[in-house]
Amino acid sequence: MERRKELAFKNSANLVVGGETGLTIGAGGANIAVTAGDLTVGVHGLKNGAGALALKASGTLSMDAGAEVASTGAADTSLEAGAVAVGTGAKIKTTGRQDQCQDGCAHASLGRAGRSFERKRNCYG
Repeated sequence: MERRKELAFKNSANLVVGGETGLTIGAGGANIAVTAGDLTVGVHGLKNGAGALALKASGTLSMDAGAEVASTGAADTSLEAGAVAVGTGAKIKTTGRQDQCQDGCAHASLGRAGRSFERKRNCYG
């Protein structure tokens, strides 16, 4: 059984989230997708609860200067776009899903599909 998202938003033109006020998403997570255009996270950013957060854009996914995308708990955060632009001082904060590598060390993983970015601690494998 597939769990429903707290917020599922699909737009067919350019979209700005967190431009005038911040966007707060509950524990269910969110899918925010722009099918024909750019997705911008404005200066007020967005805060995600414990559920997975997916930001997708057919064009550019950008973050304004000083914007923040933050996920709490063990939430997976994925970014998918034709191009990604991060403004000066913008931040992406996520705990991510805890994985264990072959050597037994724990590290957090940002994203699942496509490119993944990893923050490793004491991982030599």
